[in-house]
Parts: sequence; structure tokens; C-alpha cells
Amino acid sequence: MPERPVLGIDCFAAATHAPGIGRFGRELVRAWLRADEIPVDLRLLEAGTGGRVLASWRDAVEGAGVRRAPLGHRRVPAPRRATDLFARALGVERLVGGCDAFLRARPFAPVCGHAPTLWPVSQWPSSERPGEDDAVARERFVAELAANDHLLVFAEAARARLIEAFDIDASRVHAIGVGAEHWRRDEEPRDAPAAPRTVLVLGAVERRRWPEAVLEAFEDLVGRGVAERLLFVGRRGAGADAFARRLGFSSARARVEWIDAPVEADLPDIVARAALLVHVGVGEATPVTPLEALAFGVPAVVSDAPEMREALGDAVGYLDEPRERRRGGVLAELCAAELERDDTDARARRRATAERFTWDEVARAVAGVVARVAR
Repeated sequence: MPERPVLGIDCFAAATHAPGIGRFGRELVRAWLRADEIPVDLRLLEAGTGGRVLASWRDAVEGAGVRRAPLGHRRVPAPRRATDLFARALGVERLVGGCDAFLRARPFAPVCGHAPTLWPVSQWPSSERPGEDDAVARERFVAELAANDHLLVFAEAARARLIEAFDIDASRVHAIGVGAEHWRRDEEPRDAPAAPRTVLVLGAVERRRWPEAVLEAFEDLVGRGVAERLLFVGRRGAGADAFARRLGFSSARARVEWIDAPVEADLPDIVARAALLVHVGVGEATPVTPLEALAFGVPAVVSDAPEMREALGDAVGYLDEPRERRRGGVLAELCAAELERDDTDARARRRATAERFTWDEVARAVAGVVARVAR
């Protein structure tokens, strides 16, 4: 092992995919380059073809206050299938220029020759594919866990669940926290929501996120006169068709908008102007989405999960899992309560909650993992 360990990163998703694993990769690199000193070096592998949300990696670090020397970056403009075959034969270390650990953006590829793999776990298994039940979803999830040497999670509660519920050796699971300040670079928080008063839902429209229940709750909020617009921002997922059918019969359908091809640059303004974020459902293993809203002081209602409680405390409203036919009504009550208690002081407290979660801390946590597992 060299004097300074090297972390290789599959950064194709970071260059091509705005949310989720893409944002994680971009913000991790930004923070790494901002740091005064992290005793681990980075080498990025951008292997694949397709449209990019970044023209170059210079875009990823522009204005980030870079203090470190340029990182290693290898771009391979070939199909991912070809680079995966190369990695399977010779190890991804040859493509990236050598590394002591490799952070994947896909659970099963590329294959490493000797370096241990790191895989971030951001979602618990849930049946979203047509004809798939929970047992099949769990089986696929367990296979993803087994395919990687070390697992990165975004909360201590998630670490405990992997160890206890999925029988993962504790030495393989590392809690690294999460960052929430990325959109604050582009937009200032507001002391009050913009008009019209908008209930915002971020993320793909999936069955597991209960979009029909959100719509039912919004209809109630319109009747109370406390909300005027419902905005979904996310691609069409497995729940899109059922939601569209339900929307066709909604008394509030004229007040509902859906941006199914989000533009990353528009999101800071969209979130900052919202009156309320609703982030409910099953399967979330990271609190990053509600933290993004809290960073602007925006109220939020989230599902009552340990990962959310750990990060958000009493800064949000919590929805348990009531019976399906009561979910929308319970959610409406929670939303109304959060809207009612929104004021300048409450917004300041929410921002203070989010400010504890920085990408600089995540970068240092990941570097600590690399230093321990590199060989």
C-alpha cells in the first residue's frame, strides 16, 4: 500500500445523473477538494457514454474553494459494458490507474482485482417492479450487500438495521453521515413561503412513496384554505400510472403540477419557495431529502423511521404507517399542523438542524473508512 491510500470512484453517475448516487459522488469530490488535508487521494473513473449534467469535472468543483492539487481523472469514452468486461478480466484498478479501495455507483460492477469495494446503501428493499413481491426485492437487496466488501450508510440507525436485520458483520458497515448544504450555494432561504402556497414532493413517483395518499391529503388542505398547489418533481416511477388515474378524478387536479424531467439547476429555487415538503413512504435509508428542505427553513412531514428521527429530531412532523384507507386523512392533519406552526423562528430552527450535516464531514468519514480498509 502506498504512503497515502488511494480511493477510486466510479463517477459516471456523478457526471450523468443529477440526484441520488450522482449528487453523492459530486458532493463527495467537491468536499474532498475543499479540505485542508485529507490523507487519502482520489482517482475518478468516468467510463461510459451518454448525456452529462456536467460538461467536465471543472464544473463539479467550480466555486468550491479548492485547496488541494488536482485529482486523478480517467475518462473512458466507451460503452459501460466494454469497460465492465475489461474490469472483469484485469480489475478496475488498471482502468483507474491504481487504487486501494473503490467506491461503486452500481452494486455489482465494475469488478476489482484486489481493492475492497465500497457501496452506499440509501434504500431498503421494497417491491417496485411489476410482478415482484417483497421477498424477491429483499433477495435482490441481499445479493447487492453480499457483492460488496464494505457498506456505507447515512445514519447510525441504518448501520444497526443492516447488522441486526440483515445479519451483516459489523466490521463491514460504516456510518458516514450525509450533507445537506449543496443547494444553499445557489439560493438563499426565505422567511416565508412564496405564493402560491405549494406542497412539494421530491423524487420519483413510486408506489412506495404513497402519491395517492399525498394527493388525498392535499385535497383536504385545499378545503381548509391552507395550501394552493401540489408540485411533484421526479421522474415517472412504478407508481406513475396509478397516480395519474387517481389524479384524473381529483377535485384538486387543476392545482396539481408534475415536473417529470427535473432540471437540477431549478431545484434550489423550487425547494426554497415551497410552503411544505412531504416525504413519506417506505424504504428510505437516508434523511437527505428532508434535510435539503430544512436547509432553507421549509417545514416537512416525513415517515416515522429511525434514520429520520436520528437526523431530524423534532424539526419535522412524523407520519407513522396507519391503515391504507386512513393514510391520507392522517397525513392532512400533520401537514396542516406543520403549516400552522411555520414562522420566522421555526425556519431558523430548521436551518440550524440542517447546518449540522455537511459534505466536509462526509468526506472525512469516507476517508477514514478508506484508511482502515485499504490493503
